[in-house]
Amino acid sequence: MYTLECFILFQINLISDQNRLILVIDDAKPETIQHETKRLVDIMEDITNLVVGIEKVTVKQYLGDNGTLEQDNSGTDVWFYVIDPETEKILDRNSTKIQR
Repeated sequence: MYTLECFILFQINLISDQNRLILVIDDAKPETIQHETKRLVDIMEDITNLVVGIEKVTVKQYLGDNGTLEQDNSGTDVWFYVIDPETEKILDRNSTKIQR
């Protein structure tokens, strides 16, 4: 009888607020961007050389003059995170690798 063993190393990244980034697109509705998320990820990965994951695509939100949270239905917020492909760890939004 033969025994076959296999070992797999993997990294688990939990997304927290410190990892979340928001790309604001002023002139495109969420429905339009939702259909282009693959292309958007490809572009961001090409520019940053990091692994990009999109968490959600929503209507653009901003703080109004009186400090209340308001929505702009003609714009989009793309919530995303980035992973360093060398370490396979999720990066904080203030990471120097993101800010370059």
